[in-house]
Amino acid sequence: MYRLKAHGVKSTILFFGSARAKSKAQFDSRLEELMLALGEAVTEKEREDAEAAIAVLRKTEWLVEYFDKVR
Repeated sequence: MYRLKAHGVKSTILFFGSARAKSKAQFDSRLEELMLALGEAVTEKEREDAEAAIAVLRKTEWLVEYFDKVR
């Protein structure tokens, strides 16, 4: 903070972005695809892969709100 003031900076802007961010429609569509894949999984590996992908997607769900707001 002191460095900024020393150089005459009075305010800053924070940019937020993520390649993983999706719109609500994109998120819902991808979740539906993954749930279908989970339901159709035949092998243990397919089931584990689908569950892992769903877990990763769910961790990005909080981004949906911001994606839609700044769009």
